[in-house]
Amino acid sequence: MTISRYLANYGYKKAILRATSMLTAAYKQKRVEWAQNHLNDDWSLTLFSDETAFQLFRNTVQCWYKKERPIRPMPKDRTKIFA
Repeated sequence: MTISRYLANYGYKKAILRATSMLTAAYKQKRVEWAQNHLNDDWSLTLFSDETAFQLFRNTVQCWYKKERPIRPMPKDRTKIFA
């Protein structure tokens, strides 16, 4: 028997990790505070971008887990191209 069959017999499952944002509630609050503090700044020399991005490669790395499916933080700067 292969190792994967043994793990399956012992109740382990194999799947891609669930992705979640790396932004915590505290960090989101800090962003809102920064925006409120800079609401009346002169933005005439600032360039804005919507940062539309396309991910080039899908994360296909699977892991074994026993209880609930693990969560991995999703970094902002994955391998991708901007349109």
